[in-house]
Amino acid sequence: MAVRWSVKILREWVERCAELEGWESCSRAVEEAYGRWQYKVPYAFFSEGIFRDVLHRIPSNRAWEAYSLLCQSRGEIPFDEELYELLELIFAKVAESPTKPENKIHAEAILEVIRLAKLLSSPILRE
Repeated sequence: MAVRWSVKILREWVERCAELEGWESCSRAVEEAYGRWQYKVPYAFFSEGIFRDVLHRIPSNRAWEAYSLLCQSRGEIPFDEELYELLELIFAKVAESPTKPENKIHAEAILEVIRLAKLLSSPILRE
């Protein structure tokens, strides 16, 4: 099972564009213009112990709120600059940690999606 993270406003644009030009063409155009706007990751990635370890080291009263969002298989992460900064910190620490190489790849890719969503002030879809 996997979950796809995507920048909501870009996802909505691709859906409208796809009605005329096809999903792949529109998705590629967005990627060329903005970079990584979506990423599909195995759900098991979020159950790795590394997240728990990272959260224990983050001084934030919102760390467990972020963790609960990560544990949901589907849903929308509302745009909240403070929350996005916390998610950036979490995924950056996962990417820097002594974890499996594929976990680092997943963390870095999701970090790109979060940063783009933050730049565009967009919610993030998890589907």
